Amino acid sequence: MKPFIFDRPVRLCLKQNKVPAGSAYYAQKKGATMKLKIDITSMEWWLWAVTFGFIIAAVAGWKPGYAAVMLVSAAQVIIFAIRSGSAISFPSQVRIVYFTYTLLGLWDAGRFYFYGLLLLGTAMVVFFDRCGIALVLKMMPWNKGAENPQCKLPGA
Repeated sequence: MKPFIFDRPVRLCLKQNKVPAGSAYYAQKKGATMKLKIDITSMEWWLWAVTFGFIIAAVAGWKPGYAAVMLVSAAQVIIFAIRSGSAISFPSQVRIVYFTYTLLGLWDAGRFYFYGLLLLGTAMVVFFDRCGIALVLKMMPWNKGAENPQCKLPGA
């Protein structure tokens, strides 16, 4: 087996039969795979799927798609604030950050790149129920021990 890019520390770990937890080798050894998770009975899934469709249309050249993504994202913020009873609940925070990120698309020069990242992240939520925004927010000090029913983290 070839050593990783991190020459010395990984060699030492491999010699001791210990592998850094965040390494790709660890994921392969543990048999970690991402399984397709499409839940058509969930309203949350449909909201993300509709958003995903509008992002695809916008990136493909349909200019009103950008506004549609922003509107659906704003609707998600309102829906989840009402459903959870708080605008600072974990699911609401995820939608607020996502909506804020969609607003960066108002800047013409960076629109394609921001929406390209949104396309990738939304695809992860729609197809695998994995959310990068939730991963980052879960680490914030005000979210320690927070429940997150949607945009689940691996192992959560």
